[in-house]
Amino acid sequence: MNKKIHTLFLIFLFFSYNIIFANVNTKYGNETFECSDLLVENVKFWINIFAKYDVHQIVLHDREYLNIVYEVIDLSEEFKDGKYTTKQRSKIIENCRSKYVDILSNLEMYGGMGEDLNQEEYRIFELFKNIDKKNKFYVAKRNIRAQQGLKGKFIEGLINQGGYIKKIKEILREEDVPIEISILPHIESSFNANAKSRYGAVGIWQFTSRTGRSYLRINQFVDERKDPFASTRAIAKLFRSNYERLRSWPLAILAHNYGVNGIERAVKKLNTTDVSTIITKYETKKFGFASKNFYPEFIAVLEVEKNYKMYFGELNIKDELNLESIQLTKNTSVTKLLEVFSIERDFFKELNPHINNSVYLSNGYVPSRTIIYLPYEQYYTYRGDYETLKENVSIKERTVVIPEKEQIALKDGTFKGSDLSIYKDNEINDFFYIYVNPEETIWNYAIWSGVSVNSIKKINNLRGSNSLRPLQKIKIPLVQENQQKFEEERKKYHRKMEEEFFKIHRIENLMEHTVQKGENIWGICYQVYGVPLWLISKYNDLEKLIKIKPGDIVIIPILKKEV
Repeated sequence: MNKKIHTLFLIFLFFSYNIIFANVNTKYGNETFECSDLLVENVKFWINIFAKYDVHQIVLHDREYLNIVYEVIDLSEEFKDGKYTTKQRSKIIENCRSKYVDILSNLEMYGGMGEDLNQEEYRIFELFKNIDKKNKFYVAKRNIRAQQGLKGKFIEGLINQGGYIKKIKEILREEDVPIEISILPHIESSFNANAKSRYGAVGIWQFTSRTGRSYLRINQFVDERKDPFASTRAIAKLFRSNYERLRSWPLAILAHNYGVNGIERAVKKLNTTDVSTIITKYETKKFGFASKNFYPEFIAVLEVEKNYKMYFGELNIKDELNLESIQLTKNTSVTKLLEVFSIERDFFKELNPHINNSVYLSNGYVPSRTIIYLPYEQYYTYRGDYETLKENVSIKERTVVIPEKEQIALKDGTFKGSDLSIYKDNEINDFFYIYVNPEETIWNYAIWSGVSVNSIKKINNLRGSNSLRPLQKIKIPLVQENQQKFEEERKKYHRKMEEEFFKIHRIENLMEHTVQKGENIWGICYQVYGVPLWLISKYNDLEKLIKIKPGDIVIIPILKKEV
């Protein structure tokens, strides 16, 4: 009797575990992010990847039909100590893949009739029985894919998100972006602020340097991609921008992986904004497995995160970080910050991952305008000690009132401070010369003049380099009748550059920077303040900027991002 009860109990446990991953609930997503029947099988697959299979398990499956799973390879059975090299892992996966390629080749040879098959061949045959394609086994041989389980990483993300998630959702609400987007770091980074991909993407939202610089401050001292809150506001603005172009939040999610321009092409080609139709019917080489599955992954994460206790039981989620933020008004020694705020270095680093490690290693300076985060107790203590902080900075700065006409001129895109003139070369007929302005390249001159890059390089003895120095004199073999076109194209280029810049930036004020030993204008512009040289040159003599020396004063425009 006891044995029978024990057996029934084991059967009950088996079904209780597997019913979670069965086909009982096919209603995923919500009103904002819908999941049609076309995507249900894909979503189920990713739910299993996030909630059922761990990192030591490899799911061998069909790339197109994710419900076709050939085998789950358990590497812990092969390596009892759990240690194996990438080479060993790859060899096991490849051997297993070869086994199924052979089986599919046999099925292809048999004509798919299911006759004279052994047990394993018949199992695979049954997996494809509802697929009505003549060459299905031939295609399947090339579509075998290996996917590592992510259960452990997902649990790690759930634990990490506790410190940030409340504030992240608040920021998304403020930016009028669906709070469901808050779960994307489970796919991107497991909510690890210091996460860095092999492609150079950084932070919980995995901003690349190129995209990040449009919204965030990135230099040798500070990388705001690693600031969970600043980067959340940036990602919210990016999503809002994508939504305004696509008018669909599901498509905005898809564009986060594939790019908004690519999704616009898909919408135009298929004449639909339905995300399921685009995922299943849009065909191009670049719209591959990762892009097609990004939205189903997102829906799967929504499901697992919402019902994590059902999948994982109780977890020890991190407590919310109760922080206050302040903005430094001066370049300040990190050692002095730790001293004034009475905070341990490691704890300060944990709260401020956006301050680059090089600053700590060299006991260097945290730049002006950097946001730093403090626990409540240090924040309230800081209020009384701020005068001490101000007395211990190395760079004195004072505010300069920005004239109203200067603001208007900049917004109108005039070329104050830029020399866009063309000068006649008296020594050679049909030759003109110009002085290089910031952001100009030989390629620009070639396009504007219709003269080849090599010709311009040869005339100016620039054979070994494409780089130009501001105010460098450059000769252009430009016939008289093309002079006006060159001038117009050059002005148009600078006007567009300024217009694009002021779409997302506004000048709030001006300040003075005293040049320190070892500094040059490039570091001051792009590393300390994140302000382009062409803009700084509007307030300073460009020739003096290039030759700055310690003690010189440089006027710096203080920017505010508006996007």
